[in-house]
Amino acid sequence: MITVTVNNRRAVAVPLTDVTTGAVGIPVNFHFSEDWDGLSKVAIFKTESEDPVEMAILQNQTTVPHEVLTTAYDILWIGVYGENAGGTVIIPTVWANAGAIQPGTDQPEEFDPAEPTPSWAAQVQAAAEEALGIATDIQERADNGDFDGDPGADGADGVSPTVTITSVTGGKQITITDADHPSGQSFTVYNGQNGRDGTNGRDGTDGAQGPEGPKGPKGDKGDKGDKGNKGDTGVQGETGPQGEQGETGPQGNGICGFREYGSGTVDGRPYKDYVIEFDNGNEEVIRVIDGKDGNVGIYYLPFVASNGDLSWTNNAGLPNPETVNIKGPKGDAATTVVNIIDMDTGKKYTLSQKVENGFLVETFEEVEE
Repeated sequence: MITVTVNNRRAVAVPLTDVTTGAVGIPVNFHFSEDWDGLSKVAIFKTESEDPVEMAILQNQTTVPHEVLTTAYDILWIGVYGENAGGTVIIPTVWANAGAIQPGTDQPEEFDPAEPTPSWAAQVQAAAEEALGIATDIQERADNGDFDGDPGADGADGVSPTVTITSVTGGKQITITDADHPSGQSFTVYNGQNGRDGTNGRDGTDGAQGPEGPKGPKGDKGDKGDKGNKGDTGVQGETGPQGEQGETGPQGNGICGFREYGSGTVDGRPYKDYVIEFDNGNEEVIRVIDGKDGNVGIYYLPFVASNGDLSWTNNAGLPNPETVNIKGPKGDAATTVVNIIDMDTGKKYTLSQKVENGFLVETFEEVEE
């Protein structure tokens, strides 16, 4: 059995027994917060090796679909979403880690674990038909007098149970009236919604190359081509004779000295004055004022999804690098480390991820300089 506690969008799974390959009908019990009242609830089960399978949650219970229990040591993930009567998703949860699937006892090749799990809409429809069948059976037994007691002493008139079935929006309302409940007890069985379209199948392999076709007719003469490019430049000619030397120009006025002259503040910012000395004996004072603080720099933040996709965001609305998948083939347990630099403070952090005993452990730490 697996217990899943759902509080708003947070889900926590606790396996009370080992989950093994080849198992069928492992029960899953759910405990929901009041945010989920009045919503139709659907559970999704998936692993690294198998596609997600949806299961209807009826009376806060469902079972693990056997299709996802095929590969030992895969992590079993459980997610839940709730829909209103119009089919709109109101609350999706995060994925809950239900632990690693343990290898089950080897089974004969002819063993057929179960029929394919029906869609969740078909599951809801089957439950509604079962409830309607029970109500109809109660009505028929009441009409046949099965609930009539043996004759006894005269007393107050008895009340035979009656069952009334009426159509309501999206399903049937069933009302049962008996002696203990003269005003009747009602419950509604909703029609199942149409299932979602399945994913497209994989592309087929390319067929063998066909034989070469017959040679086609000779085409029309093409249009005259464009004018060709300009030819390469010819060889450079010989250098001419050297010209006469020009007259000497006036002496330049270079810098021959530099010293600090004074300091202070202006408009709340510090400054320093310097004296520049020139060759001709002149001096000039310049003032250097500290500049204002610059704007926040541009930085990029990485994000690694559970399937290994590495994507980026930035604080300047600039194009981000393309998403790439950094997940390699499954190997021994290892630690994934991502180095992160906060461009505002210059602090460095490390994000570490590793699998211990079938559970994903994440550590976020600041790097001391």
